[in-house]
Amino acid sequence: MKSYKYVLLDLDNTLYDTRRTERLAMQELICHYAGDRNEPELYELYRRINAGKWQLLETGDISIAKINLQRFHDFFLEAEIKGDWQEAAAFYIDLLAKHHKFLPGAEEIYRYLTEKYQVALITNGLKEAQIKRIKGTFMDYDLTQLFAGEDLGIHKPAPEVISIIRQKMNWQPGGAMILIGDSLQSDVKCAMNAEIDSIWCNFLQEEQGDYQPVYTVTSLHQIKDIL
Repeated sequence: MKSYKYVLLDLDNTLYDTRRTERLAMQELICHYAGDRNEPELYELYRRINAGKWQLLETGDISIAKINLQRFHDFFLEAEIKGDWQEAAAFYIDLLAKHHKFLPGAEEIYRYLTEKYQVALITNGLKEAQIKRIKGTFMDYDLTQLFAGEDLGIHKPAPEVISIIRQKMNWQPGGAMILIGDSLQSDVKCAMNAEIDSIWCNFLQEEQGDYQPVYTVTSLHQIKDIL
């Protein structure tokens, strides 16, 4: 099996249980702003709007700085919620930290990888939200530097993301690198574009389509069988 030196590790829905965290955060937010209205229906509306914004980010048609405000502007407008959507956008970031959950095995695999490899965290997500969720957990800034797309000025799946991180981390060009993430569109495609290997965390048993991850796992502990 190939010997790797550097690991790029995604956060949302790879280490973080983002789906559960988002659900809990939106339950509280909807209750706060919409009272006893149909929460499941409103949550599905938010999910649709939110997914659309992140797709636009990956194609370069929206900036990360605009996502949080625009998704809540559109959500409040379509849901006909009376309230301050800008305030709601800031409130939501705090709620993500309050309700933050990790996926099973996240701490174990994080410690395992950081003991064996040079590891960098890589995310398209909002940096403010990521930092608030990392703070006070087992994750250690001294071991793993966080690279957010909003700081890099470019987002996965653009291959330049990989070259910028390699340069900033002073990782040698000849050192084998692998990217671990859950998203075919952003993580696996980014690795393919940059011509590095990838581990696809297929926790939802999805079809891979035309994407070509080098490895696929269905749980975090299976990463130990590869690295």
